[in-house]
Amino acid sequence: MKPVVVVGTGIVGASIAYHLARRGVPVTVIGRDAGVTASSFAWIGGDEGGDWPGGAADLAGLVLADWRRVQREVSGIGVRWTGSLRWPITAEEATQAEPPGPAVPVSAVPGSAVPGSAVPGSAVPEEAGLMFLGQPMGAGGRLVGPEAIASLEPHLRTFPEQAVYRPGDGGVDPVRAARAFLLAARDAGARVVPGATAVEVSTAGVGSTAGFHPASTVVLAAGTGSVALARRAGSAWTGQQAGSGEAVARMAGTSPAMLVRVRARRAGLVRGIVVGPGFEVREVRERELLMAASLGDTWSWSDLRDTAGQALGHLRTAFGDGLRPVGWRVGVRPMPVGGPVIGRLSPYLYVAVMHSGVCLAPSVGRLVASEISSGAAAPELARCRPPAG
Repeated sequence: MKPVVVVGTGIVGASIAYHLARRGVPVTVIGRDAGVTASSFAWIGGDEGGDWPGGAADLAGLVLADWRRVQREVSGIGVRWTGSLRWPITAEEATQAEPPGPAVPVSAVPGSAVPGSAVPGSAVPEEAGLMFLGQPMGAGGRLVGPEAIASLEPHLRTFPEQAVYRPGDGGVDPVRAARAFLLAARDAGARVVPGATAVEVSTAGVGSTAGFHPASTVVLAAGTGSVALARRAGSAWTGQQAGSGEAVARMAGTSPAMLVRVRARRAGLVRGIVVGPGFEVREVRERELLMAASLGDTWSWSDLRDTAGQALGHLRTAFGDGLRPVGWRVGVRPMPVGGPVIGRLSPYLYVAVMHSGVCLAPSVGRLVASEISSGAAAPELARCRPPAG
């Protein structure tokens, strides 16, 4: 097979390299570090706030199965299948619910998992016995009431009247997962060149700070840096999907992501992924919580302090005191208008830019590797295509 170079060692590039190597494709993957992958809240699910623009909607149904697949294939991925709980619900969600079901054993919830565990099992402790599972909804969700919410998140100060519970959702350490993909790619025959920066892209391959890497196909999976690399290769691509008048480059710089790390008063204070009024939180290790917070297109250091303080205030309202911030970080996410941009810009240049990269990485890696190795277009990516040229 002809050689491929993947530019980008974040989770998307690492997944593509892994899936190519598994197919026997000679692949080199280069990049400085994990990039914006390290700034992801890393919620794995078919919901993730319900934001699946364009072609992302066609990939949403693949997410959970592909993550469970790579968890079996790749050592060290480390997914925590905790389920997710979100409120307030929308009017549309309220109308989607089916008639209530009876109380059943907790362990009978399909797809549920022990908080903090990577093994399917019960979503709540055994002593909870029977619980009212609420009303089934689409995409594996259930509309649950205070009794179920109290079993799922017993440390909430008050329990909302209704929430959306998705037992199959989980979270992952995205940097650890990207590293696991790279190690697995190397074990499958890939050449991994860490700490390198791509400086030139041509029909012959990629020139980097670590030397020249020949390739018949170059995959740009460098997040917000992909547009500049494409231009260096002579492409007129400005970041948009085919048929879109908006550009990734324009708005990628105005899509910051902020993560706040919080020390909790006890382990298990937050059991799953919890999204409530003004906060989004999950436990990433014992007594350490991770919160996602929104920033405006422009921000200052004082904005970071204020945003972190507001998010922490909302979390304390929900879970009480004894929560101490220990740090925060900001990353700039690629946020293509119209959804993911995945496909060939030219016969030798392929691009894979999207939000959310962590959630979609296993599915995109599998589909991109299939396209490049077989030459056959993946129908699942039909609405993700960039303009040719």
